Amino acid sequence: MTSLTLTRLTKDFPSRAGPVAALREVSLRVESGELVALLGPSGCGKTTTLRLIAGLLDPTSGDIVFDDESVLRVPPEKRGAVMVFQGHLLFPFMSVADNVAFGLKMRRVGRDEIKRRVAEALALVRLPGFESRWTDELSGGQRQRVALARALVVRPKLLLLDEPLSNLDPELREELRADIVSLQKQSGITTLFVTHDQAEAVAIADRVALMMDGAVTQMGRPQDFYERPAEARVARFFGGLNIFPARKRGDLIETEWGAFAVNPSSLPDGPVLATIRPEAIQFGPNGANTLAGQVAAWTYQGESARCRVLVGGGTLEITSPPYITCRPGDAIQLHLPRERIWLMPVE
Repeated sequence: MTSLTLTRLTKDFPSRAGPVAALREVSLRVESGELVALLGPSGCGKTTTLRLIAGLLDPTSGDIVFDDESVLRVPPEKRGAVMVFQGHLLFPFMSVADNVAFGLKMRRVGRDEIKRRVAEALALVRLPGFESRWTDELSGGQRQRVALARALVVRPKLLLLDEPLSNLDPELREELRADIVSLQKQSGITTLFVTHDQAEAVAIADRVALMMDGAVTQMGRPQDFYERPAEARVARFFGGLNIFPARKRGDLIETEWGAFAVNPSSLPDGPVLATIRPEAIQFGPNGANTLAGQVAAWTYQGESARCRVLVGGGTLEITSPPYITCRPGDAIQLHLPRERIWLMPVE
């Protein structure tokens, strides 16, 4: 298994107006055997990062290290990093077996060894016995499995997946997502998975690196992005959070609705942005951190209900069990648990 370290990786592309920065000093580390999701909106530099790691592009500056060795001078075919692209890019004039075996043939692996490893790879992606099929006989999901088998059969040091599920229908995406996680855990291959889908990233990854405007804005466990976003634009990208202005004073925040106790924060006293998730807000008074509000809307959502509450000059969104019903105009009391309030710097 191989670790990956990117240090201040920068990539500029030329244009008539001058260099355009696609990546801005990206630094991150992926541990051996880890699956990291590289998440972000379109155009933020995710695919460029993968292409730099694979050696398909040269960086403007910075370093790429596999384990303890820089690979900047190592040609792509010798790096041991394999990419699976958004379009599976199978050869239509080859059988499934020949598609999967392509990388092994380029490496001059013996015929018997190729046959054995192709069969193993197809079994691993749940396509045993598909060797003689042609790619135009396969469904979209099966083609993507063949692309995964072609990547895995060469036993790469790093597996780089570039939006591999984006062209599939939702049900098939969910099925293949689970398969990719299972394959990654079985093989132990260090993996970077590029996606623009927040739910997909948190569902598959050991950790998530969020990219915006060519830089990594936050890296951590999936739950950190929901509970402890580093800044307001991270919170807004993931959505769902209540965000409101406050002034920090020690372990208290002062808001237009009153003062609330919070857990200790490393932010200095002064203006901050406070956040709390809708499901963290509780109905009814519960000692400190209680405020009064008026129900503006209540929506049944099956397994939960959504309630919009007017508080002072603003609103709070609350997710609750469906059996807690409210009507517009109802006066209610809310409790904001101190341990669920998270503070961010002002923008």
